[in-house]
Amino acid sequence: MTHPEYQHRVKLTRTNLLINGQRCDLIADAGLHHITGNRRPYFSVTGTLYEAGKRSDRATISGGCLHDEISTFLPELAPIVALQLAYDDGTPMYADANGWYWLAGFLKLGREQYHGGSGSGAKTAGKCFEILSKHLRVEYLRLFNDIAVMMADCFPLGAFAPQYLDLDKLQGNWTAYCEALRPQWTEQAKAGIKLLQSLAAKQAGAK
Repeated sequence: MTHPEYQHRVKLTRTNLLINGQRCDLIADAGLHHITGNRRPYFSVTGTLYEAGKRSDRATISGGCLHDEISTFLPELAPIVALQLAYDDGTPMYADANGWYWLAGFLKLGREQYHGGSGSGAKTAGKCFEILSKHLRVEYLRLFNDIAVMMADCFPLGAFAPQYLDLDKLQGNWTAYCEALRPQWTEQAKAGIKLLQSLAAKQAGAK
């Protein structure tokens, strides 16, 4: 199946914003983006900050994801920001593998050589959990409780100590958990596409 490079694309602007003591204009570009070779289109939201009233490379202050600025000044795009890099069916990119990386960092799984809490760019357990929550689009308290449930049967004979953790069992539970989230991800993607369509229609009507 072939896909156009962009679908449901919208560009929104907010002008004369005060950001870090400087007057700026923010332009956000959102939609579904397909790169040749990828299996599906994915949600993408990027932004550019310009000096207020100017549009040129020399007037560019910063560009890229700018998700904090976009969510603050263009809150209508916040649901799309949450879907960043998810495929058009709502599945986060490398949902299982990336999620496991951050879960292992949160739990400090010593038998996993590489995880979010290891190496030169190691994150704290709390930061790993925050990233995991955003990656899966599951709110904190629910995710914390879900992790506790999936770990409950990973300790033989109820020996709740790290050295007794059945890592293979936990990884299997994790994969099953990600699969169980698919209906939620699908509904979030449908809502995101509907929002993009609505914003695009308003933008077209305003021209």
